[in-house]
Amino acid sequence: MEIVAFFQNSLKAWPGRKSSVVYAPGCNFECSFCYAHSIIKNHERLERIPQEKIVQMLLDDYEQVDSVVLSGGEPLMQGKKLLEFLELLKAEGFYTKLDTNGGNSLLLEKALSQGLVDFVSLDLKNRLNDYSYFKITGKRFLAEEVWRSVQAVMFYCNDYEFRMTFVPGLHSQQDVFELAKQLKGAKCFVLQQFIASEGTLSNELQNLKSTTYEQLLKTARQIQEIEEVRIRTLKGDEVVQPLMQKITSSPLL
Repeated sequence: MEIVAFFQNSLKAWPGRKSSVVYAPGCNFECSFCYAHSIIKNHERLERIPQEKIVQMLLDDYEQVDSVVLSGGEPLMQGKKLLEFLELLKAEGFYTKLDTNGGNSLLLEKALSQGLVDFVSLDLKNRLNDYSYFKITGKRFLAEEVWRSVQAVMFYCNDYEFRMTFVPGLHSQQDVFELAKQLKGAKCFVLQQFIASEGTLSNELQNLKSTTYEQLLKTARQIQEIEEVRIRTLKGDEVVQPLMQKITSSPLL
């Protein structure tokens, strides 16, 4: 698997777990507000970290960290290499989390059906229709593919979250409500705060004001028919429904 960055100890990437984080290069989406621009722009030029080196570091620290998050960029772009890396991690006894945009439903379903992933964080960009997705990603005809990924996650996963970053000017409250309707019956939906100060793929959004805590809270309180609704801000994660409860002090991913 191609790896361009590695964090050995993180308390943020998998809420409730200390984990190591592996970052894959590149992405098949072009979301203007993406904070991972440093591993998306010119990703071909980034130095690769040998997989063998990563595995050895993970094994050396196994007693302290037994969980690995595969993030990016977009890990599903790695294809068969991703499945092989997940197989290796599971064979060594690691718990695994996958951060993905759901743009390759077939590969995602393979990983899930083979029991290679313990937790999925599916990053949804907007309500699931082609126009709304094109508006955010710059790519056409994605909604049906992402919808298949949503269905695979809900069918195979015991632990997962669907998350959406609310960006002022790009998203409306109605976008959130319509997406929530499409996710009816889902286990967990996370509404994330947009933080321009972390940098964005589009320079035009660098100075955009962040979503306020109060805005997110107001919107999240109106979401219906999902088992658990959270907001994720610089203050950490909070369960808004069914009961307001702070669950972690970790900031955004």
